[in-house]
Amino acid sequence: MDNFATYNRPARDGDHLVLALPVPPDLPMPLIAIRDIGRFAALAFDRPDEFLGGFDVGAHWHGHAEEIFYIVDGELDLLAFHPEAEAVGDWLTWQAADGTPVYRGGPGSFMYVPAGCPHAFHNPGTITARMLFMVTPAGHEKYLAELSDLLLSGSATTEAISELRLKHDIHQLTALQNRPT
Repeated sequence: MDNFATYNRPARDGDHLVLALPVPPDLPMPLIAIRDIGRFAALAFDRPDEFLGGFDVGAHWHGHAEEIFYIVDGELDLLAFHPEAEAVGDWLTWQAADGTPVYRGGPGSFMYVPAGCPHAFHNPGTITARMLFMVTPAGHEKYLAELSDLLLSGSATTEAISELRLKHDIHQLTALQNRPT
């Protein structure tokens, strides 16, 4: 986890927490605006110029969290099912037991992810994408703040990030990556 770009620490913007994550220079990451609205936390990927083509969050699941994704601009490949075969390799090739493949959604597309369900998103094109993300229970914003602090501290190792993800009930199946477009 070397060569992270330098970004600002989390800052308050009214009742929103604005958090920018440091990332490797070749892995663009969106700026995230977070609003804790009680049981839910709403996160808006509001810098589409930084949510570039090729970005892949990697397949993962949460034991307790439920999530909602709503695409505002651009297109995203969306995964929200248990794969028919073992969850290994490229998640873009996975299929559900009923043959359902990964879905490509555009503006207005909505995805609900129940707890325990593998899910991921990827921007397949060269046009930037923007989405609204909601999660319950609230708390994902704490993970993002801790991740930002870890990355900014200079002590972000793969092991430290894995431990942080598990602490926050994030079970990564495939790697976060920037795919070629």
